[in-house]
Amino acid sequence: MEWQHAASGSSREPGAVVFLAWYFAAMRFLLTLGLFVATVSGAQTLEHDVDSWTVLNVWGRHDRFRWYLEAQPRVSLTQKKFDRLLLRPAVGYQVSPNVSLWVGYGWTPSFIPSYRDEQRPWQQVLVEHKFGVVSLVNRSRVEERFIANTDGASIRVRHMVRSVIRFGAESPWGVALYDELFFNLNSVMGGPVAGFDQNRVFAGINLKVAEWQFELGYMNNFVERPAPAADRMNHNITAMIVFTVP
Repeated sequence: MEWQHAASGSSREPGAVVFLAWYFAAMRFLLTLGLFVATVSGAQTLEHDVDSWTVLNVWGRHDRFRWYLEAQPRVSLTQKKFDRLLLRPAVGYQVSPNVSLWVGYGWTPSFIPSYRDEQRPWQQVLVEHKFGVVSLVNRSRVEERFIANTDGASIRVRHMVRSVIRFGAESPWGVALYDELFFNLNSVMGGPVAGFDQNRVFAGINLKVAEWQFELGYMNNFVERPAPAADRMNHNITAMIVFTVP
């Protein structure tokens, strides 16, 4: 999860930049809240599942170039089955102290109800700011999803707003919060349908020790599914370990 690696720019930002960053984050939150309430209230049935997500990341950089490797096994605790595996490498380029551009690839097979392969190239813009003890990240990503047994590429856009608030200027402890909204841009036969896809809201504790970061928290993940399947509310216990190569 690449937002863990903060930009190396100064923590002092012009007042207008600070205002706009928080303004758009607030508007994004209100939009997500409205969509979430409207979608859940309109859902006829809703399935609940308890999952465990483990995120393992390695980060590196050379001059303006950045890279990372990610492995993310997901287990359904409700069904007591292995649900999905994500293997996701990426490379990025730091175009300014706060903005980087990325391209990556994901192999993301699912195993419930049965094995289904998925190949997922993607591109993204990452905007990072730091205001004292508060870090703020906006991430916009486009994914081209090639899912087995569908008739073409499903194009999905997703936007995340994330913040880590440290307990003090020198404290390794902090609170991590984020929200991520997903939309499908097209429909594919046997696969995703155009429109709202899902939303993820996370709250947890973050610990930074030298080149390591550890995070543990709860994620509420609402997933809209085409009829006649019921929409799903996933309650995810999420643990993350990040190592940054010195």
